[in-house]
Amino acid sequence: MNKIKTVLGFEYRGYIKSKPFIITTIIFVAIIILGSQLPHFFGAFENIGNMITGGENQKALVLISGNADDSGAENAGYDIDGICDGLNAVTGGMYQWEGAAADAAMSGGADSPEKLIAGDKYSVVMEYGGGTSYKLYGKGQDFTLPAIAATIDPYMTDTARAAKMAGMTPEQQAEVKDVLGTTVTGEVVTVGGGEAENNFWLAYVMLYVLFMTIILYSQFIVNSIISEKSSKTMELLVTSAKPIQLMFGKVFGVGFAAFTQIGALIIAAGIGFALSLDTWERSVPGFSDMLAQMNLSPALLVFFVLFFVIGYFLYAFISAAMGSTASRIEDAGSVSMLPSMLGTFSFVVSLVGMANIDAAFVKVLSFIPLFSPWIMFARLCMASATVTEAAIAVAILAATVIFFGWLAAKIYRVGVMMYGKPLKLREAVKAAMRA
Repeated sequence: MNKIKTVLGFEYRGYIKSKPFIITTIIFVAIIILGSQLPHFFGAFENIGNMITGGENQKALVLISGNADDSGAENAGYDIDGICDGLNAVTGGMYQWEGAAADAAMSGGADSPEKLIAGDKYSVVMEYGGGTSYKLYGKGQDFTLPAIAATIDPYMTDTARAAKMAGMTPEQQAEVKDVLGTTVTGEVVTVGGGEAENNFWLAYVMLYVLFMTIILYSQFIVNSIISEKSSKTMELLVTSAKPIQLMFGKVFGVGFAAFTQIGALIIAAGIGFALSLDTWERSVPGFSDMLAQMNLSPALLVFFVLFFVIGYFLYAFISAAMGSTASRIEDAGSVSMLPSMLGTFSFVVSLVGMANIDAAFVKVLSFIPLFSPWIMFARLCMASATVTEAAIAVAILAATVIFFGWLAAKIYRVGVMMYGKPLKLREAVKAAMRA
């Protein structure tokens, strides 16, 4: 046990002190912190854009034909000044709307909407002649036009309705308003756990984090073992410690390095979002409520750690066994293909299963060790599995890890002293069973 601790400490310190580890950790922490501050950056970019365009908002024109006079006074229910005020409100101050009742501007002359846009006099021109439609002019490269139209539509609908109601008696107007004000809302009632939607993203993030950890650090294990064999370092190591001690020390050392790096990223994310929570709340209405609605119970957090740690070691032992069968760096890609393919296949199947979390095949796969770290945790997050089922899956997964650890140790003991062409998996298993 002491020798395992010695190897573990050596491997762990070697990884966390290495330049690649430090650089990648710094880069990922910086990306997470910068990502958590996106609302601040968007605000800064908006200010820069306002400086470039010469003001806080862009000029826009609304042309009302046949329903208002040149002074902007009400005529047939339309008020140009009132419409401009309304458009300023619904577009959030993005544009500074001006109004005109100029039929001539729509005749294709020098003041036509096309000419006003092409001459950069206005960024947007809206042409409305009453009825149920309007035209919104803007430059072809302005990809925000559809969103602007969708924002304006409800307001123009209300404007048209008000114009039609202008000639009605107060009693008729009251009746119409009562009809238009009648709405129906539904209340969603969930049965068997209503936190599925709220915790979907928690399960989604866990899947990606575990997948990236397995792919990245399993490759580290393979490369480290092959490097020691190719440099003949392994021959020296086996004289001071047993192969099984070397393997477990290496797997645990790399695993602890992985957990250290992931812990740093989680802390960075927590600090970053805590510092910008108010900004996120202003930019994304209900952001705090969305976080509060997530069912982050102590049991869920415990199972997150269990599935993550045990799931990692399952694939790590497979990687260690495969790495011991090769002795050249050139063979690292081929021997690491099996754990990479298993991890990728399990990950993809888990993503598919999340779309139909109560399907029979998802429930079955959630107890199979290669899939359970992802699928069972997703089921638990989305209230499709009980704590008892999750505990059973953890027990099966832990027993499988113990078995694979034992088998990987036997393969490692045989493989680390073999050089030349990589052993096939079948041959490695047979040799390990005979040893």
